[in-house]
Amino acid sequence: MLKQLWPFVIGSVALGLDAYVIAGLLPQIAEDLGTNGSMIGLGVTAFTGAYAVSGPLLSGKAGKNPRSGLLGAIAVFSLANIMTAVSPTVGVFIVSRLIAGVAAGVYSPLSSAVAGVSVAAERRGRALSLVLAGLAVGTVVGVPVGLGVAEQLGWRATIGLVSLVGIVAW
Repeated sequence: MLKQLWPFVIGSVALGLDAYVIAGLLPQIAEDLGTNGSMIGLGVTAFTGAYAVSGPLLSGKAGKNPRSGLLGAIAVFSLANIMTAVSPTVGVFIVSRLIAGVAAGVYSPLSSAVAGVSVAAERRGRALSLVLAGLAVGTVVGVPVGLGVAEQLGWRATIGLVSLVGIVAW
């Protein structure tokens, strides 16, 4: 069972890491992009707001072809994070966070739903808990690792790490 769920778990790790690591990077990003932390904080708002809105609005449509929906969502998520990592301006940064949030909002419920129907009925609860545990792992392990990477290599490398985890899930 775990073998078939790994892509969903890893994708959830990427989402968990992305959702929380940015907050710790705000000062570095603000300094690099020549603005203040509250302006960069709008990127957190853009990601989280888009995540919250896009799930209910778009995951049903993406769920009509779950494989394509999942692959597309994690690909867009990873590409948006690459866009974040190379952002030359605050505007590009915020737009990339918005795009990543939309993709995350589609991926999260769709991966949970697909994981649930990919296993026998008596294993659905375990399948869902594994996928959702990925979000927690992304926060618990990913955030300190991501901040450590940023300390050594800069914030852009941390966002590159998020992209890499998303690509592995893809």
